[in-house]
Amino acid sequence: AWEAYLSYPIPARAPPLDPIHRQERVATKGRFGTQPTCENVFFLKEQQRQKLMFPEREKLAREEEERAKNKIDELHQNFLALAASCDINAKTSRKERQQSTLSKSE
Repeated sequence: AWEAYLSYPIPARAPPLDPIHRQERVATKGRFGTQPTCENVFFLKEQQRQKLMFPEREKLAREEEERAKNKIDELHQNFLALAASCDINAKTSRKERQQSTLSKSE
């Protein structure tokens, strides 16, 4: 069988590809053992590209974030002022607690 196979003539080589088809091919040379790019790397690159292409969007986003931070700070200050004015959060001494319990039982 092997000798019969060797007795056949060598087939003709395929003609070279057209330049159009060669451009469509994916380059695979030198890619053995490399890791494909992760999805998060693509996402970060796209974010950077968007920031460079559309600086007005970035400016609006920063302004909105600054407004939100100011509002949160204001809410925190209001809460702290309310907590400071409340009797519930005020610490009472032991003597005052005893007097209040005595006055209620009378």
